[in-house]
Amino acid sequence: MRRHVALLLLLSISALLALGQTSEDMKFCDDQSNPDQSLIHCTAEIESGQVAMPNLAVAFLNRGNAYYNKHDYDSAIGDFDQAIKLDPHYSLAFFNRGNAYYCKRQYDRAIQDYDQAIRLNPAHFGAFVGAGEVLAAKRDYDGAIPIYNEAIRLNPSYSPAFNARGWAYFNKGNLDFAIQDYDQAIRLNPGDVSAITNRGWVYHGKGNYDRAIQDYDQAIRLDPSYAPAFTNRGWTYYNKGNYDQAIQDYDQAIRLNPRFALAFYNRGWFYYKKGSYDQAIQDYDQAIRVNPTFALAFSNRGSAYWKKANGAATADRDRAMQDFDEAIRLDPSQAIAFRYRGVAYLSLHQPDRAIPDFDQEIKLNSRDSSAFLNRGIAYYQKGELDLAIQDYTQSIQLAPDFQGFFNRAAALFSLGEFAAAQADLEKAVESEPDRVYAFLWLYLAQSRAGQPARGELKKQRPV
Repeated sequence: MRRHVALLLLLSISALLALGQTSEDMKFCDDQSNPDQSLIHCTAEIESGQVAMPNLAVAFLNRGNAYYNKHDYDSAIGDFDQAIKLDPHYSLAFFNRGNAYYCKRQYDRAIQDYDQAIRLNPAHFGAFVGAGEVLAAKRDYDGAIPIYNEAIRLNPSYSPAFNARGWAYFNKGNLDFAIQDYDQAIRLNPGDVSAITNRGWVYHGKGNYDRAIQDYDQAIRLDPSYAPAFTNRGWTYYNKGNYDQAIQDYDQAIRLNPRFALAFYNRGWFYYKKGSYDQAIQDYDQAIRVNPTFALAFSNRGSAYWKKANGAATADRDRAMQDFDEAIRLDPSQAIAFRYRGVAYLSLHQPDRAIPDFDQEIKLNSRDSSAFLNRGIAYYQKGELDLAIQDYTQSIQLAPDFQGFFNRAAALFSLGEFAAAQADLEKAVESEPDRVYAFLWLYLAQSRAGQPARGELKKQRPV
């Protein structure tokens, strides 16, 4: 579902102690097990005026590490800047600053630092992994894999490199190669909950949900505080149709990380699928509070409001349209918001407003059969049957299912093309024989087939 590969944040060696300087501040500055304590002692050392080079650069590095571990990346970068200013050949400072830029999603800045770290230390396998992670974040998996290969060549025992390469193989669709890499990462580090969780996600991708759950269970046994194992297991339970178990796992993930916007978003989706629209809206509200620019959360909250309104002209319907508008404003590249708003306009019998939304959805994803189907319905509402048939035909070419055949049959029937309508209805009932009304339409088409086309037939709305 998502990558959970932690970049290696190498801590400085105990350079201060190695040089015989053994103050309490120096000892605790170098100890990253307690970032708050490290900040206090590193700051005392830096501000004492008694620390000379190279130890002062190390103190800034360690304080930057403490800020990094507290997710205060701007402060971390400031300290790494100081370490580099004091020692321009400090490869570890470039590497750690690259990690901080990576976490801020400033990928170009990150890769510049990783490249410099490698120039200063060509054997810096962690920097190769970092550079690969930048390419993977940009979805250049073909470019990332050779860089991971070099990291593995430099250090075949470094499990995060196998973990990262496994993620790249997964995204390329090479699921068996991905599992091999995760297996090796786990052999090297049997307690690597990230690799175990990621392997579970690959098994999920192969449709082997029970095997995936085994991996998530193992990760949770090893580290009950690892939220991604709960979210991934919850998503797998959702795909098995077990919504209640999925919700329980997301409950726990949210307890572990109350600012996990994606967890609120996904749990909202589970409630939506259960028809619990109020609870879904509450979760989308929380996702938006955590991340006010979460466009998909606005889209789905709008859909939940729309479902709740059930077609009535209520405040919920107005809120739905506001959410669709906001989602599109925040991220015009998300096709789903255009679909939701377009379908809303269809239900309001406003095809002229629906069609531009479906146009945009198709522009963003020309392989989406439902976008052509819905635009076809909009053209049908306008009485532009030829355009409707063109869109239904495109939908059928992409996904030959009941709805495409049935709707095209309705348009053909309205044009008096009864034989062609009959052929489509036969395919429709073959694909879904439980749709009784389709048999009634098929009977009508059969009874009228062979008659001359009648120009003014009453249209029946497609469903």
